[in-house]
Amino acid sequence: MKVAFPHAADRLHLFLDGESQGIIGVGPGADLNPVLQLRKAEHTLVALADNLGRLAGGAHLGEPKGLYGHVWETTNFRSGRMKLSEESPVELMSFRTPLWEVRQGDVTHPTRATWTFAHRRKTPILVTIGSFVGRGLVLLNNKPIHYLDRPGPDRLVLVSEMLSRSNNTLQIALATDSIGPEGAEAMLNSLASSVQIVEGTRCISEKAEWSFAAWEPPPSHAYSDQYKGGRRGPVWWRTSFRASDDRPLLLDLTGMTKGQIFLNGRNVSRYWVATATGKSVPPQTRYLLPGPWLKPGAENVLLLFDEHGGNPARTGLYHAG
Repeated sequence: MKVAFPHAADRLHLFLDGESQGIIGVGPGADLNPVLQLRKAEHTLVALADNLGRLAGGAHLGEPKGLYGHVWETTNFRSGRMKLSEESPVELMSFRTPLWEVRQGDVTHPTRATWTFAHRRKTPILVTIGSFVGRGLVLLNNKPIHYLDRPGPDRLVLVSEMLSRSNNTLQIALATDSIGPEGAEAMLNSLASSVQIVEGTRCISEKAEWSFAAWEPPPSHAYSDQYKGGRRGPVWWRTSFRASDDRPLLLDLTGMTKGQIFLNGRNVSRYWVATATGKSVPPQTRYLLPGPWLKPGAENVLLLFDEHGGNPARTGLYHAG
């Protein structure tokens, strides 16, 4: 069954009844359209939410993170072919005021990408707009409903109360100062190729009981020296070492995938060196362990959380200088 997470941010690693179902969201190894094998039975769905950072500017400051809404079963939707239409320019501030770096009188280009469709059921229409560098408005029946000003993807939920019982028009209009040398038509055609429109047929989480568990390192007694690797799922690794002085160290994470580094109880950084399938994710495999965080002549505890079960057999520590 195809599912959609219209109210999810960045990346969610999904586990259905304990088995990894892949990753939805952005970045290497992720998919916008996951498929869950759901039978007629009770299931447990776990989502490991990844926060890839927050915006430093624009109209979407303070955007929510994690999973903050329902999960929908989806089906294909006949939204019709995208057509280019010429319309009257619309002021960007007709959506909301103020808007980041938008001045009074800034308008959209007359050319719009347009989809025309009818939808008489009470089910929502789920729209995903892929990566886009620029600014613009999304309009439903000539009313601005969303402002585009970030790389994306942007996810919109068109509920039945927003839709007309007759024909509906969904449009994307670019700000005039976002039009590049290739022209509005070429930009809209490229952007439209990333637009996905599906119907949410059933809310599979409507009657579910949700719970939340904080992501944190396990206690020291939870580790076992019998584990040899080979698991395709989240794993915590723990080791200790002695440092002769407080010179900074480089931690080479060859063989790992994506996760977090902790030194003596302090979070050093996230790391991302490979996808779940082992495909390299540039640009680095070495990460700095700060000298002031080391304990010269004493035991230093290093924790690694690896999202995809990476094996630290090939990792190593080296002096930075």
